[in-house]
Amino acid sequence: MMLDSIQYFLFPNFCPWFGEGLPLTYPFRPNADSPDNAPAPPAPKMVKLGPNQPFEPVIGAMGTIFDQDDANIPNVQLGLKTWPGDSAGATLARYQESRIRHFHHVPAKVIPQP
Repeated sequence: MMLDSIQYFLFPNFCPWFGEGLPLTYPFRPNADSPDNAPAPPAPKMVKLGPNQPFEPVIGAMGTIFDQDDANIPNVQLGLKTWPGDSAGATLARYQESRIRHFHHVPAKVIPQP
């Protein structure tokens, strides 16, 4: 259980990601042009990586994980299939990817469609 990374999504703009030794939080700011927002802090210097450049030298230890994930992408994409009987496109896993499915359903319910 200590090795598992658990990420939650609290609608509309907060995403805590708990894990032993690496707790991260992703807050999402609303529209920066809104007068209701506090002044934004200065943006950090942008670092652009080329298609074959590793993350590790730029962001440290977490970059090693991103580099490993990046190397696995072609193999993962080979395994993407549509489950027989489902609509066209990639099928989300019934349990493991339920957060992704929920992430798309909640804004669709809350945000008015044109």
